[in-house]
Amino acid sequence: MRKEFSLIGLGIASWLGIISIAYTIRLILIDFLIIANIKFPYIHLSYELFYTSLFIGIFYFFLNYLKTKNDLNYSKLAQKWVIFFILVQMIQFYWTLEIGDYILENYHDNWSSFNNYNKKTILNLHAYSIGEVLRYLGLALLIYKFMKD
Repeated sequence: MRKEFSLIGLGIASWLGIISIAYTIRLILIDFLIIANIKFPYIHLSYELFYTSLFIGIFYFFLNYLKTKNDLNYSKLAQKWVIFFILVQMIQFYWTLEIGDYILENYHDNWSSFNNYNKKTILNLHAYSIGEVLRYLGLALLIYKFMKD
């Protein structure tokens, strides 16, 4: 029974860790694209594609790692994921606190124009929803592939 709970803990911890790293990199990418003054539709498309690719890619490597290891300690691996999650959350907090202020001070027009564009464009909301569905479908297919092998 302990192994099953360790597996559940590993699943939750790895899910949180992978989503948080992908989201943090997405935030950083958005800020760089705003600084580079890229057109807004390209920014949205870029970060959705990048986030989806990163999300599925990290899960692929993690599942591949689990598949190749024979004697894993699931609770220790879950603990490492929790620590990783906390570190990524700290990076995300620092990024939004320090770099976010810098961008607002120096690139306020680009940032506010991007946010206004996102609020006004319904297509972005649909793209975000489609991106979420694609991420979960891709992950489901990935898990199915690994379970089948």
